[in-house]
Amino acid sequence: MKWKTFILWAALAILIAAFGLTYYYTSHVARFSERTLNSFMNGGSRGRQDIFTSVLLVSGKWRAWGKPSQYSLDVRLERLKGKQKDALVILKAGAGQSLIAYYEKRNGYYQYRCLIDSFTDLLDVQVIPLAEQNSGLILVRDHKGPMPETREESVFICAYAWEDGRFTRTLNLRESYQAYYNELWDQNKPAGKCHWIHVAERADILWENANNPVIHVLTRQTYALSQSVSQAQIPAGQDFELVRSRDILEEYVWSGKWMHFILFEGTDTKNAEPVAVLEDLSDGPFGLIGQFTQVSRKYRVKYIDGTIDIVDKERVRPGIQIKGTRVI
Repeated sequence: MKWKTFILWAALAILIAAFGLTYYYTSHVARFSERTLNSFMNGGSRGRQDIFTSVLLVSGKWRAWGKPSQYSLDVRLERLKGKQKDALVILKAGAGQSLIAYYEKRNGYYQYRCLIDSFTDLLDVQVIPLAEQNSGLILVRDHKGPMPETREESVFICAYAWEDGRFTRTLNLRESYQAYYNELWDQNKPAGKCHWIHVAERADILWENANNPVIHVLTRQTYALSQSVSQAQIPAGQDFELVRSRDILEEYVWSGKWMHFILFEGTDTKNAEPVAVLEDLSDGPFGLIGQFTQVSRKYRVKYIDGTIDIVDKERVRPGIQIKGTRVI
């Protein structure tokens, strides 16, 4: 009987320890108090350390990132869902180590709810109101690259909105992009083909009507070639000759019905379901180049149940579409 008693006491000890860890986690790690926030806002090192520790642990980044010796931390009180101001925690801890976390205000504390997203190099974060949803839209500018192995560099503008208990991405725009590609990297190309390809784009983005946003995007894309024989060294800019360029005008409209920025609504003729067209994939910068046609004639669409898919353009019977393309 002694061994049964021992097992019972051991199980009880484990349960007590688990309860204690859970209580400590929820009471001290997964939240911080208004006092802690005020300490941080007033430059207190203790408040800064407590918030930093909380966001790294509860987001699951402590193991992956370690404890950065240098980092920047910003906490903003914003109306993100409803009338009360919750906490938006923005942490930057070096290359490839940026994140935004959401803490909801409850009874004098800010309780961790979710990791909004991780980023490569956060350039800017702002919140604009969505009157129809009585909430806020989180706008982020993120810089990626340049990466030596991909020879790509870009700046993206993303937007996140609260939907079904979490923040979902509702917009993904390229503000700028450039990539270099050597044709000899394609094994199907004959040895005599040794062009360097340079693809670039730059977008002028105009926001209209902050409460129910409309985004006008005018994108300039270029495709240039160089005859340089070096596969390792990217040629200088003056060595490239412009082959083709185009201007693309698109208008993204915020839709509370779809909880997304959309180009237009339509119908999927294959299953007769309504869809929102989120992106015309053929408008990507590589659409200027003949051999990069994997996504030509494709839309990225959203269905009523929230499913997002890529479909052939021929499947979508469009409503009103405001867009124009001029190829030079």
